[in-house]
Amino acid sequence: MPPGFRLIDVDKRELVSNFGPPNFPISSKLGRDIRFVALSYVWGKTETSRTNALMMSNKDELTLPGGLWKLSLPKTIEDAITVCQKLQQRFLWVDRFCIQQDGDVPEKEAQINAMGDIYSSAEFTIIHASGAGIEDPILGVTAPRRVLQSRAVACGLELISGYPDIDVQMKKSKWKERGWTYQEAVLSRRKLFFTPFELWFECSDEDDAYRREERCSGQRISSQMRLCEQTSKNQYKLNSSIAGITKFDTFARHLKSYTARSLTHQSDILDAFKGILATLYQGDLTIYGIPEADFDQAMLWYCKKDKEPTVGASSFPSWSWPSVNGEILIPTTSLLMDREGFVGTLVEWYHRDHNGELKMIKSKSRLHPPKGPETSAQAHLLLAWWKGCIESAVPEDVKKQFEDYPVGCKHCDTGRLSFLERLRAYIKRHPLYCTTCESEIARRWPSVQDVWKDIRRARCSGPEITQYLTASPQEERKHKHLQSGVLLTRGQTTYFKLASDDSYMSNDLGTWISFVNREDRRVGATMPRYADMRLKEFLVRLKSNSEGSEAPEGVCVECMGISTSIHVPWGAVVNVLIIHREKGSPFWRRLGVGHIEFEAWFEAQRVFKTIYLQ
Repeated sequence: MPPGFRLIDVDKRELVSNFGPPNFPISSKLGRDIRFVALSYVWGKTETSRTNALMMSNKDELTLPGGLWKLSLPKTIEDAITVCQKLQQRFLWVDRFCIQQDGDVPEKEAQINAMGDIYSSAEFTIIHASGAGIEDPILGVTAPRRVLQSRAVACGLELISGYPDIDVQMKKSKWKERGWTYQEAVLSRRKLFFTPFELWFECSDEDDAYRREERCSGQRISSQMRLCEQTSKNQYKLNSSIAGITKFDTFARHLKSYTARSLTHQSDILDAFKGILATLYQGDLTIYGIPEADFDQAMLWYCKKDKEPTVGASSFPSWSWPSVNGEILIPTTSLLMDREGFVGTLVEWYHRDHNGELKMIKSKSRLHPPKGPETSAQAHLLLAWWKGCIESAVPEDVKKQFEDYPVGCKHCDTGRLSFLERLRAYIKRHPLYCTTCESEIARRWPSVQDVWKDIRRARCSGPEITQYLTASPQEERKHKHLQSGVLLTRGQTTYFKLASDDSYMSNDLGTWISFVNREDRRVGATMPRYADMRLKEFLVRLKSNSEGSEAPEGVCVECMGISTSIHVPWGAVVNVLIIHREKGSPFWRRLGVGHIEFEAWFEAQRVFKTIYLQ
């Protein structure tokens, strides 16, 4: 349990923090030896008084028997205590009284980071979905529900109207709009929903939530309604049982749902999601809300196109999703990895860890190959390496294989096509493609990791080496003063013009943004295809030729990786970060993400730069 963990003893009305002998066994564990109920509710107005909360000034007093009697407890908490007493549950966890609201910052952070353990260990969670603030009673406990069923008599039969589905009831609930309550529902194993209509119990430990008896009749529920129920039932599930759904897919799904909600204090945006991150990634490193294990793919986040985002808390770096206030989407593995699709990175990121050391971010998603013997991912990575997208020379033995003519190939013109040319034909599924090409790739590079072994061998160094980040005295000084929240990489960059056309597919969503080459041909698009707030501001500056713009003819884009998917009209694309820095500043900032045609990237005038991304 986290340091400073407390519970409300509803019988003695005191705060309890000693969970050892004689009342509890040695090494007591939450949920096993320490059984309690949790409360999920909406705080309400920001000016809610702190006199009825755990503070440094009243901490000692509240730990005495009857200490809570000396406070005027909010109605929500009084009713939650009543629920516990009626159900013979002695202990209750409420953030307002179990987390000290002032003073000890490390203890408060530990409690917030342990939200996953707290809510998942509770016997059940009381969901107060019938109020808009802490002073609203939980309807059905000490205050009657205001909505009654209508009754009528027809042909001697008394007819009573049924209550609306739980989804309909929750749509108007303030609880469902708030950010903090999302992870509380996701992390809870069992939930008691107190709605204005009825009490609803849901158990995530079972395949099906508990339902009212009349809803068990399949004849009265259409297939569409059953589908809606299935969707609703799984909304708050943390682990998916659907085949092919990865941990990253689950992360992206919950991030989308969470960021669609609102927070009173935008600075809480990461804290209110930490429980899900910690539970999903089992304590693995997360950097400003982005899991290290899936860092490369998670960096492709963008805001939903039909909701213009605003700048979030300034304490978060521009490359992190908490830096904006809006619904966040990420291209997921299930979307990109169709029959021949994949997504992968071409750069390595570094950051300062908590000890101040420069560490490489070890993303496990170096390149996601499709299932089966398909070698398309290796072929794309080899071609990107050969075309200079990776800053290390192709070794002579690999180069020789690229340049050699094929031997014994029945389907290729053995006198004209080199292996590299066949590689390009294979990627494009050209008529010249043959299975010999594929088998030759599979023989030399059975997996994507084998291609990266050759790349690392070409660098003549281990994975932690930073020699490609340049060793100039100026850069060394920057490295030493690299602050938290700044990413460091050596990436390939170029400039592309942006085409903004309000008339092209015009609607209420905003300005359509595309990348165009020197011939003004559209070769890529931003994600989403409608400019978000940061990109719009930058476009205005470009048009006005404002001071400080480094390249008035376009935006700087950094190559992040490559991907293919049937969902991308250009097939193989280079995933890019749209970045910008003010004149005289060493730091770049993220404006957005996008993708550019594979061939269009090769044709651009590219250069490698050391990027400090803030």
